[in-house]
Amino acid sequence: MNFNTLVTAIQNELNDFGPRTSTRIVQWVNEGHKFICQSRRWSFLRVRYSDQITIAPAGFPFDIESSITVATTATPAKSIQAIWDVTDGTYDPMEQTTAEQLRDHFPTDYAQSDSPTLWYYVTGKTIRVFPETSDNRKLVFSFEKKIPDYVAGATTALMIPDEYIDVLKNYVLFKAYLYKNDQRSQLFSSAYQSLLKAMVEAEANKAGIIYDDKFFDDRFGGYVPMSIRAESISDSIDFTIVTAGVEVAIAHNLGVIPSEVLPVVKTGKLSFANVYAGTTPWTETHAYLTASLAGDYSVCFRIP
Repeated sequence: MNFNTLVTAIQNELNDFGPRTSTRIVQWVNEGHKFICQSRRWSFLRVRYSDQITIAPAGFPFDIESSITVATTATPAKSIQAIWDVTDGTYDPMEQTTAEQLRDHFPTDYAQSDSPTLWYYVTGKTIRVFPETSDNRKLVFSFEKKIPDYVAGATTALMIPDEYIDVLKNYVLFKAYLYKNDQRSQLFSSAYQSLLKAMVEAEANKAGIIYDDKFFDDRFGGYVPMSIRAESISDSIDFTIVTAGVEVAIAHNLGVIPSEVLPVVKTGKLSFANVYAGTTPWTETHAYLTASLAGDYSVCFRIP
């Protein structure tokens, strides 16, 4: 389903086509879409293999948000999982490093030219390879898709598959009725949570992870599906967003770069907003987060 089709369906459900409500529906669909997409490592957001991308030496730094294609369609990447050099017809995996590590290990010939074996981020959206290549290279990328911001009237397809679109629809209806101070918000809140749980279980089953049991984890305030426990999760970390949309540095001692952030709702915390990653790349000591509203938040990190 595309963005505008869902907005229209929600307007029909509410029987409210006023400009003020329409503006809020656009905001809520964007918020809900981003919140759901960032709540878990969904398989539909991961691309195992891109097209073979031919990159000339002048093509570096390479923009991962505008230059990767899948089935000839431009597909912006949020983060790179793996890169293969297929120039000679074989899949040669390239290892990830950092510019700092390269300077430490190659202090005198940092700019050497040869067939590249390493890659690293220059910014959050651009990468380089090392050694620097003097000829065209064919690379294949495995990556996580970047979640877009949709504008009113956009006919771009949503990233959430159609089979799960009712999860997002019920989230938006919950927000709409809550805004209208209508008791039906409770109904749609319950429906959203039930559908989201079913979505998690369905995706876990597709991946071959089938857990019917649950375990108790006080970080989440109760019993949590076992499928969530299959991956390692950090203790909760508290932080404050002073200005909505402005990222803050969150220190951690995980010793690795977290793969995902999981919002945590604690007893007594009544604020409800979306926590999402900032633009600064995460490191082994810091993550960079922001939220759609100023306030105090708690999160856990998923450890790869």
